[in-house]
Amino acid sequence: SLRAQSDASNLSAEEISERVLSFWEQHRLLETLRLGIRETVAFVHPSLAEFCSARYLTRFGDTELHDWLVAHRREPAWRETILLACGCGAAERIIPRLLELDTNDVCSTDAIVAAACIPESDKPAAKDVKAVIKSLSAKLTSRIPLICTEAAQSLCAVTPVAADICWEAAEPLL
Repeated sequence: SLRAQSDASNLSAEEISERVLSFWEQHRLLETLRLGIRETVAFVHPSLAEFCSARYLTRFGDTELHDWLVAHRREPAWRETILLACGCGAAERIIPRLLELDTNDVCSTDAIVAAACIPESDKPAAKDVKAVIKSLSAKLTSRIPLICTEAAQSLCAVTPVAADICWEAAEPLL
């Protein structure tokens, strides 16, 4: 293992980084790509990069996490990372922040992403589930059909976790 190969107390951060990269390349998790004089190290599969990014994201402090979510929450490339971070234990920190950022703007998908985070979490907090459902319920009555459809589909994803609460939200619309 990598830990057995190095004595971290005697190595600089640069040496540790080099050994980690070498270890990951030997185990075919990373590959070095060269084009002319440019060299890039990349994960062999995007899922590995997303998982490592998610693990890193879970270590952010509250302010740093909030700032990162503000900057990246609407970028499709980061959606899976957000969901994986929730699965790695950060759901109770991520879901409320997404809901805080959700607005009445028709382009806002923050409640939709928050809803997708719920099934990824081991035990989502009841208050977070209720807040997501409340936010989605408001979108069910939108005059824009796509927003209604996305909200309904998101409620379907939350239903296995909170069927009773979802039913309460949907029943008045029937």
